[in-house]
Amino acid sequence: MQKILIVDDSASVREQLTAILSPVAECHVAVNGQEAVDLIKAKPGKSFDLVLMDVIMPEKDGLTAVKEIREFEKEKGWSGDNTLTIIIATTIKDPSRILIAQYECGADAYIAKPFTEETVLQTLRNNGLKIDTSRNGNRDNQSQWS
Repeated sequence: MQKILIVDDSASVREQLTAILSPVAECHVAVNGQEAVDLIKAKPGKSFDLVLMDVIMPEKDGLTAVKEIREFEKEKGWSGDNTLTIIIATTIKDPSRILIAQYECGADAYIAKPFTEETVLQTLRNNGLKIDTSRNGNRDNQSQWS
């Protein structure tokens, strides 16, 4: 089973994302960017298949954390399949600002909040996570999560 690190300072968002993703992946959580960087650096080799990173958080914001993770990967000589897939999640409404932030920090994609279950699953699937998006569980997959 693939491993996902969910990074968000909101307990409710972490719980919502875990509920969406736990049927298809092993979920781990961090409450801020610093904790995420520490978790990634603590293990030898690639410890997660994907990181879903909030942008605005206390202690260390998501964009700074992504930059540090990308630098760490370079220091380790990781490239290609050895690098983490990182998707930022943000409440920024201007798509051009989101794309600039994504490019500048080195993220692979973004998800705008509020998001639907289908949006999360499709974005992760588009970025290499093996997910069966036809599963619906007990929830309507169009429910919005903020």
